[in-house]
Amino acid sequence: MGFFKDMLRKANGQPTDSEIQQALLGLRDQIHSLQAFALTLDAANDSSDDISLFAFLRLDLLSFSLHIASSDNVLEPEEVQAINVFLGMDMSYSEAKSMIEDLGLGSAAFNRTMPASFMMLTQLAKGAEADAARFANSLISTYQNLGTVIARIDGSFDSREQTDLNNYIDMLKRYARTL
Repeated sequence: MGFFKDMLRKANGQPTDSEIQQALLGLRDQIHSLQAFALTLDAANDSSDDISLFAFLRLDLLSFSLHIASSDNVLEPEEVQAINVFLGMDMSYSEAKSMIEDLGLGSAAFNRTMPASFMMLTQLAKGAEADAARFANSLISTYQNLGTVIARIDGSFDSREQTDLNNYIDMLKRYARTL
């Protein structure tokens, strides 16, 4: 818990231990709920040769997190550690750097690329006659919260990080308005 206390104190001033725990549990629960939903949909799909929705979701959240982490042109070990914890991964710092470089995750063009899992999940919700807009807003909230924690973990939240986060969230909101 010490790592997370320090992380949130850097990100948000000096919140109380209770506020820290509530924020972290909320974000963790958001991510776990999305992953559980994707796994449920995967289980209902009888085609074993397809890439799982869970894999798409995890890759999209990872790509987004690395994009935000590298927005200030500096990838910090704390950012990689937080990504690993929130996404249940075991990625090394060098693997994270390679992924950013290989996939161009630090580029502004990333903010114009809709995550496949976001489109699939919202379309599935729409097809199931669920409240697709509400579901999309829940997904957007998860991206917003995760991006904010990742951007602020190193103790700074510079204008590039803020701009990239805002642009990405705006892209998701524009898509959600089409549902």
